[in-house]
Amino acid sequence: MGEGDLNILDDLVEKVPNDVDMLSAMHGIQRIEKIYDLKIDDLAQGVLHGVQYNIQLTYRDLIAMGNSMYQQSDYQTAAKWYRVACKRELENADQLLIEILGDPSEHLHRQYIKSLFKYGSTISEPTKSIEEAFIMVQASQEEMDNIMSDLRDPHSDVEVEKELYQVKRRSSNFELGCRGLYRQKTNLVCRYKSTANTFLRLAPLKLEEISLDPFIAMYHEVLYDSEIHELKGQSMNMVNGYASERNGTEIRDTVARYDWWSNTSLVRERINQRIIDMTEFNFSKDEKLQITNYGVGTYFQPHFDYSSDGFETPNITTLGDRLASILFYASEVPQGGATVFPEINVTVFPQKGSMLYWFNLHDDGRPDIRSKHSVCPVINGDRWTLTKWVPMFPQMFSFPCKSKLTQL
Repeated sequence: MGEGDLNILDDLVEKVPNDVDMLSAMHGIQRIEKIYDLKIDDLAQGVLHGVQYNIQLTYRDLIAMGNSMYQQSDYQTAAKWYRVACKRELENADQLLIEILGDPSEHLHRQYIKSLFKYGSTISEPTKSIEEAFIMVQASQEEMDNIMSDLRDPHSDVEVEKELYQVKRRSSNFELGCRGLYRQKTNLVCRYKSTANTFLRLAPLKLEEISLDPFIAMYHEVLYDSEIHELKGQSMNMVNGYASERNGTEIRDTVARYDWWSNTSLVRERINQRIIDMTEFNFSKDEKLQITNYGVGTYFQPHFDYSSDGFETPNITTLGDRLASILFYASEVPQGGATVFPEINVTVFPQKGSMLYWFNLHDDGRPDIRSKHSVCPVINGDRWTLTKWVPMFPQMFSFPCKSKLTQL
């Protein structure tokens, strides 16, 4: 093997997933399970939110998920993962993998019983099977085998499953929106927008009303494949965004990767001009846009785009706060990745080439708390978006203060 081959191997090793990648992937699976209220039995079989995929979690995956939840002191969920792993056991075990990585089942049974014990101690009336597990935490291997035999008994397993899924946490309104459980709004229409300027009179655009109060609209077929190709080419130096700062040794919660499209580009200027034509906002065609990519399991928790809770928007003293948000969808997302407005029970699913548009402030500059929004975890595929925030001060003549904002 020559030096060139060794260099190629070094490059490959650098691309191999590391411990942080593994933790991020597990956190993404945990997020999908909780927010979409999925059964772990289904997740293990590759059934995600009602869709069967041609892939399953491996025996090692199941144990790794159980260990992760156990380390987070979520013993209820840890027991669910261990339970499924115990039913899978070492089917088609690869001896070479065991020699290299070790036997994942070495402590599985004891961890399962410890999880049942710790979870059972938090509920008032545990089942007989869980009660029996209480005394087995320090059991001998023979005793452990006996209790595992009892737990595998179909009747006992049904009782344990019932116990593990009986106590459920209360779902947030954001989570209900991600699951598509909001009631459908009525009295909304789709129409052609042709009144703003000469350009739209010649080439009217498709506008879908999402909400009338507050006003939220989606323009369809306003971002083209050639433009999407260029914007993705501008995103070679994307960095991770985080939900919160690192706390000690805790792994931060990655929400997305983003980059700023700031290079001079005719395509970027054309997109900015299109926004101006559609919305009548006043800003320069040269202004930068934010490119964002959400991978599987990544999300953005409910938040405001205007200044709040210690967050201050850039250039707020010279340009004002963020009056409105413009969001282009640059990819199809087979599952997940919806934009949710939990204060008004609105869910918008990504549609490639469309542009979502809403106001963050009232016309007098007061924050509109109804603009709180979030991004649901991506289940399959990835979510590409292009974002523009419109500052308030330059719009003082385009959108003057009125008793009530006149919508487009």
